[in-house]
Amino acid sequence: MSELILNLSDFEEVIDSYVPSYQREDILKVISNGRVNEDELEDLGLTLTGEKYPEGLFIPTGSSNNSNKGEIWGVIKKQTHQYFCTEFDNDNGSLIKDAINEVLTSVLSIVYVTKDLLIAAVTVAVFSVYKIGKNTWCAMNSNKTE
Repeated sequence: MSELILNLSDFEEVIDSYVPSYQREDILKVISNGRVNEDELEDLGLTLTGEKYPEGLFIPTGSSNNSNKGEIWGVIKKQTHQYFCTEFDNDNGSLIKDAINEVLTSVLSIVYVTKDLLIAAVTVAVFSVYKIGKNTWCAMNSNKTE
């Protein structure tokens, strides 16, 4: 598998074009942090899907059923893994926008919600592959997605 080149301006362009305005600031703050790690990206993904409440949030608006906690984020990570890490990998991820759209489409075929609810979380998942490195990300997540 070939490594991907992280280009923050490509991610910023996608975020400005597609991510709902109320989620942009949180994502841009995280991706511009040069020292962001996998746990921080995981927390952000869970928060964006409503499966984890931000600290200090007084009125929770996500799912109240803890048995499903992380279910949507799990689907996003599984489909991200499918896109970047399987043998069907033919230069996958060379265009960030295409990678996000492909992963988003596959997630939407499983989770029946509008794309606006998931585009931010999918963007974070794809960013994590670029940030951590494709080979490392695939190795770290191969047992979590089976």
